[in-house]
Amino acid sequence: MAGSPPETSINLPLMSSIQRYEAEDDSESADQPLLPTFTPSPPPPPSPTKRSRPRLALLVLLAAGSTAGGLLAWRTSASGVSPSATSYRWPQEEESEHLVQPSEVTSWLATHPHNNGTIPFSPAIYPPLLPLRPLAPTLSVKGFSPECADKWISQGELCPELSGAWGAGRGPRIDVAWTWTNGSAAERMSDWRQAVSDKLGSRSLAERAPGASVAKHFRLRSILKAFDPASLRALHLIVGDAPACAPSDRRCLAQPAVAHEAQVPHWLNLAKIEFAAGVETVDDEGKREKRAGRSETRLVVHPHSALFKTPAYTDLEQPVVEINTTEAFESDENDAEEWRNRVLPSFNSLAIESQIVNMADVTDTLLNLNDDFFVMRKLAVSDISSPITGPVFRLQRDLGVAGVASDNAHEDPDGEWRGLGFTNWLLDQRFGTRSRPYLVHEGKSVSLPLLREAQDAFVDELTATAESRFRGLAKSEIQSSFLLVHFTIEKHREALLWSFFFGRSDQDQDGVFSPSERDALLASLDFDPTSAPTSSIIRVFPPVRTTLEDFTSNYDHAGLERPKETTLQFSSSDGYPNFVPFGADARHTPWPSFSAPKASEEEVVCEIDVPACFGADFLTSPNTTVADVFRRVAHTHPLCGDCVIVQLLSTSSSRGLSAFLPPPPSSPRDPSIPPEVAAVGLGNAPYPHLDFSLPPSLLPIRERCVALIQRYSYVLGASSEKFVGVRSPWTLVSAFKDMDKEMPAFLAINDDLGSMASDRTLDGVNEELHKWFGKQLGVKSKWEN
Repeated sequence: MAGSPPETSINLPLMSSIQRYEAEDDSESADQPLLPTFTPSPPPPPSPTKRSRPRLALLVLLAAGSTAGGLLAWRTSASGVSPSATSYRWPQEEESEHLVQPSEVTSWLATHPHNNGTIPFSPAIYPPLLPLRPLAPTLSVKGFSPECADKWISQGELCPELSGAWGAGRGPRIDVAWTWTNGSAAERMSDWRQAVSDKLGSRSLAERAPGASVAKHFRLRSILKAFDPASLRALHLIVGDAPACAPSDRRCLAQPAVAHEAQVPHWLNLAKIEFAAGVETVDDEGKREKRAGRSETRLVVHPHSALFKTPAYTDLEQPVVEINTTEAFESDENDAEEWRNRVLPSFNSLAIESQIVNMADVTDTLLNLNDDFFVMRKLAVSDISSPITGPVFRLQRDLGVAGVASDNAHEDPDGEWRGLGFTNWLLDQRFGTRSRPYLVHEGKSVSLPLLREAQDAFVDELTATAESRFRGLAKSEIQSSFLLVHFTIEKHREALLWSFFFGRSDQDQDGVFSPSERDALLASLDFDPTSAPTSSIIRVFPPVRTTLEDFTSNYDHAGLERPKETTLQFSSSDGYPNFVPFGADARHTPWPSFSAPKASEEEVVCEIDVPACFGADFLTSPNTTVADVFRRVAHTHPLCGDCVIVQLLSTSSSRGLSAFLPPPPSSPRDPSIPPEVAAVGLGNAPYPHLDFSLPPSLLPIRERCVALIQRYSYVLGASSEKFVGVRSPWTLVSAFKDMDKEMPAFLAINDDLGSMASDRTLDGVNEELHKWFGKQLGVKSKWEN
C-alpha cells in the first residue's frame, strides 16, 4: 500500500509439523507474513498459569454460528503477542489509496505482486441501490424452441432438433462461489469486529470464539480437481472489507468517500485474479456471454461492498408529475449509501448469503459452497444442473422444518433452526402452511434468475437480514439457501395448478368459471357432477411414471454428460415432492416418483373432497371466480392442491404433463412474436394479496403455460457425503481412513474442538488435516503464490 511503513514480521513459533508441511507445500509459504504489517506495542508478561499458543496456526475460520467474518485470535507463547496486545498501524488518510474505478483496481493488482492480505478500493465503484432487473430466462428454458419446449413439457420427449445440442464443447458452464472469512488482515478486522460488537451490544469476541477449518486453498484445489476445466466459467471469492481507518478514527470515517480494504488470502497471486466489476448492464451481460465461450476459468474477488444493496423506497404512489425523477434517484442513492455504511462490515454469514444474489458477472448456475465444504470426487455439470433437469437439489426427506413466526421463536439465535423456522414461515405466508424438508449439508445449486425472483418476492426480509451484522441480533433472519430451494419447488407446484385452473379450465379466459367450464374441470379430474348428491369425493390412485428411468437416454440425446456422482430421486415432471400418501409418514416414505408398478385400486393415495377443496358452493354457483378457486386449492388447503396434481399425473400417461395444459392452438404460431419470460404471482406480499393474472399477450395461452412450468424445473438427487466433526486427532485419523477406502463426493469439515482444547490436541489436529489434504490435493492452482 502506498505510504505504508516497512513491513515488520512477527516471529511466530510455528509447530514443527506445520513447518514440515510448508516445505512440502509452498502454497502456504512460510516467508509470507501470516499477520498484517503492524507495529507491536510492548507485550504483557506471559501468563504464569497457562501458556498461550497458536490457535491452529495454518487453519482459518469457519463461517460457523454467528460469524461469517469471524477472525482468528492469534497468540504465541514465545513473544506473548496477541491482538489485544498489539496496535495495528492504521494508514493515515493521505496514505490510503482511493481506487475509484474497477480498471484502477486491476492496474493496482498487476503492479503490486506482493500480497499483504488487503486490496485497496473505493466502495463508490459499487452502486448501493438495488437495480430494477427484468425477469431472466432460466437454464431449463434456454435452448428450447417453443415447439420443443411444448413437446418436452407435455410429452416428456426431446425433439429431434435437440439431438447433440449441448455436446461437442457446447455444454453449459457453471460458476462456483464461496466466502472467505479470514486472512493476513486479521488484526484490523478484529478491531472492526470488536468495535461493531461493542456498539451493538453483542457478545464479545472472546465469548463467541469461532471455529477453524483447513486453509481455503485446499477448497479451491478441490473444485479444480473435481470439474473438467472447460465446465468452470468463473470462481467467485467473497471477502470482507472495511474502511482503511481505525474504528475509533471518527475524523477519517466522517469523510464523504473513505477508502476501503478488502481482506484476501495471503497465498493469492494478485496479478492473476480479477476484482469484481462495478455496474453490470444488459449489454455487459451480452458481452459476458460471448466472453464466456470456452475461455479459461477466472477467479474474481468480490468484497462485501459490491454485494450489499438496498431497494429504493421512493413513494411511487405519488402522481408522476409530482416526482422529480433525478432528485428521487439521488435521494434513494444517498439513502442506500448511508444504509450500506451502517450495515458493513458484516460478520453474519446469513447477512452475507442474503446478498450473494447481487453478484455481478455470474452465469445462470452457481455452485455455492459453505465455508467448510470440499468436493472430493469428479463431478459433471449435470451433478449440479442441466438444461433438461434444472438445478439439482439435495433434501433430507426424514427431517422437516416447521414454520415459526419470529414472535414465537425460542430457538438459539446463534443456531440455524431459528432462521430456518422463520424462513419456512415466510414460505407458508406465500404458498400455504406445511413442513418442508431440511437441506442436506452439501454444496447448493443456485439458479441466479430464480434467486433474483425470490429476492423480489422477499426483498424486505432479505434486506432486514442484511442489516443484522452478527447472527442472532435481528429478530428474524432468512436462511437464503433454504428459501431458494423451496421457493423453486413451490413455484413449480403453483405453475402446475395455475396452468390447470387459469390456462386449461378457464377456456374463455374471462376469470370466471361458467357451468360448462366447471363441469369440464371436474371431468378432467374424473368426477361426474351428477353423482354429487351421493358422493362428492374423488378417490385418487397412484400413477405410473417413467420420468426418472428416461433421463439416461435424454442426457445422451441432448449431448449432455450424465451425472457422475448423483442418483436422481425425483423430477418436477412428476409433480410435487412433498406429497405424502394417505397413512404414510414422510420421514419413512420415499420421494413420490411413482416409478413402481401401479398399485391396486384399494391403495388410494389421497382423496379430493370437492366442496371442501373448491368451496361449498362450487357445484351450484353459476359464477365462481378462477382466482378464488385457485387460491383455495393451491394455498389455503394445500393438501387439496397436492392431490389434484397426483390425479392429473394419472391422466397425463407415463411421461409429461399434458393434463395440466390447455389444448394446442387451432392456428399456427406467429413466428414473428418472440418468446416471453412467463411468471405469475409476483410481488412482495402473502398469497391472498397477490395478483395471479398474466399480462395480455399475443402468444397462445398453451405456450405461456409451458414456459411457466418449464421455468421452475428441478430434480432431487442424492450424492455420497461425509460430515466430519473435528473433536480430536483420532477422530480425524478414523474418518480419513474410511475416506481412503471410499471417498465421498462432498466433504464437510467442522470444528467441534471447543476453546478449551489442549495444545497437544490442536497440534495433532493441525498435523492430520494438512497431511491428509496435502496428499489428496497437492497440486497448486495458477492463482496461488
